[in-house]
Amino acid sequence: GGNIWIVKKTGTGWTEPKHIGLEINTKHHESYPCLTTNGNLYFFSRRPGGYGDSDLYMSEFIDGKYQTPVNLGPKLNTQDHEWDTYTAPDESYMIYCSMMPGGLGSDDLYVTFKQRDGSWSKPVHMGNKINSNKSENRPYVSPDGKYFFYASTKRGNRDIYWVDAKIIEELKPKNLK
Repeated sequence: GGNIWIVKKTGTGWTEPKHIGLEINTKHHESYPCLTTNGNLYFFSRRPGGYGDSDLYMSEFIDGKYQTPVNLGPKLNTQDHEWDTYTAPDESYMIYCSMMPGGLGSDDLYVTFKQRDGSWSKPVHMGNKINSNKSENRPYVSPDGKYFFYASTKRGNRDIYWVDAKIIEELKPKNLK
């Protein structure tokens, strides 16, 4: 399985990699970490007890320590695979990969938005401007919030694509705008 490690940038370079700890890492696969501004950690795991083969989790960062990860629940996780989460720095939205039924390809990208009550909205398929009948994953938004990057096999190889990040706001349900 995979594990999540931490390195920190210093004035002279990077620290040695440090295992993030057993609160996060298990003997199962944990991967594709995404940190938010407040330090919360979003990732996917294949640990048992989830809803599917791999699920999305979040660990709150409180008093300098990661808390026990919480499964993000059946609204986002299905009996299939969910992975590769990119969460906005302010946690206002999350883009992730899923093999849930109803997609265009083997795996597609979905976006979910934080609702007023703090829960996540129903996932929105990112449509055929992003997804194809192949595989789309590895979402990332540039630090300035202007560009959305992702990987796709729509041309045979796993290539990196980018679009204007305005697509994210365009997909936001009207009741959340």
